Amino acid sequence: MLTVPEAIQLILQSVAPLEPEICSLSEAIGRALATDLTATLDQPAFDNSAVDGYAVRTADLPGKLTLVGVVAAGASEMTELEAGCAARIYTGGPIPLNADAVLMQEDAVIEDDALIVNEALRSGTNIRRRGEELRAGTLIASKGSEIAPAMIGLLATHGYGEVPVRARPRIAIVSTGDELTDIETSPDFGQIRDSNSPMLQALCEQIGCKVTLIERAPDDLDRTIEALERAAQSADCVITVGGASVGDRDFVKSAVERLGEIALHKVAVKPGKPLAFGKVRDAFFFGLPGNPVSAFATFHLFVRPALRKLAGHTNVHLRRAPVIAGEDFPDPHGREEYARVRLQLTEEGLVATSAGHQGSHAQTALVMADALMVVPVGSPLPKGAKTEALLL
Repeated sequence: MLTVPEAIQLILQSVAPLEPEICSLSEAIGRALATDLTATLDQPAFDNSAVDGYAVRTADLPGKLTLVGVVAAGASEMTELEAGCAARIYTGGPIPLNADAVLMQEDAVIEDDALIVNEALRSGTNIRRRGEELRAGTLIASKGSEIAPAMIGLLATHGYGEVPVRARPRIAIVSTGDELTDIETSPDFGQIRDSNSPMLQALCEQIGCKVTLIERAPDDLDRTIEALERAAQSADCVITVGGASVGDRDFVKSAVERLGEIALHKVAVKPGKPLAFGKVRDAFFFGLPGNPVSAFATFHLFVRPALRKLAGHTNVHLRRAPVIAGEDFPDPHGREEYARVRLQLTEEGLVATSAGHQGSHAQTALVMADALMVVPVGSPLPKGAKTEALLL
């Protein structure tokens, strides 16, 4: 049975980014760049004022200067400043020729349409120089970077109305089990509503994937094979939930082996030991345990990194942070455990306490959790011990 790091390594080595496509900048939020992008112009593109004030020649200071005009942001003509003169200028306005400093408006003294400057200024004061931030041709966004709002602003500055990105992974979700009903249906005795499918759909869409199919299969081998066949036709990745263990009515593993292969089955993790990974036809396959907490945890640990790599991202994992156990956590007995915890920032650091019942069926603890905290294999985790947590 593989450890968590071993399983993640096997999965990520099997996955490669999808093909690139062109996307409009307005629809690119959250996508991964397929190529490096460079600056198309100097930034700033011209010397301009950093403040509202007066453009001056430092050689004339201190002194009394004649006001000769106004330079606003967007001015299309370059003003030339003669000796003994100053020009009113606004933030972003181009610096007039021969001017080499800007006196802030708050420091200005105006008398009889003249500017009185009583102290010298250093050349370059309050001026943003052309190219001081970026030069044309400089790398501004790397292949594999996630396009965030700030990056959209930068790309717009450099004229990228369309950008090359990786295709969004298409996901098919198949939940299994005779006990499942629709969420709108009142369950009969022994039945439960299918809560995993909408949860997994939300998790997939949260990271930018497209869910192309959601289907439910009964505990029947032939019906499971048919559902997986349909799923693989419309998806880059098929995710099943339930039926992946070794019980007499767990048919997912056998169905996958008819249509493809199982590369991994069972991981030394708690919750989520029955995790499976492989291929169904040309689609990648993940078989998640049916308990909601197990499905949630294994998605974040194993599925999410694979889907983000498919989508072209270089940063595929959840962020981790060092934490301090705020209470005793029991020995996970041979499997690395990911406890659902609340986090509180203290003078000592982030302190983690249980978010509630730690059973693999207990959904309320998931709702309350800020993180999945690592309880290492081998011994209990006592109060005050240091470990790390995956931030949700």
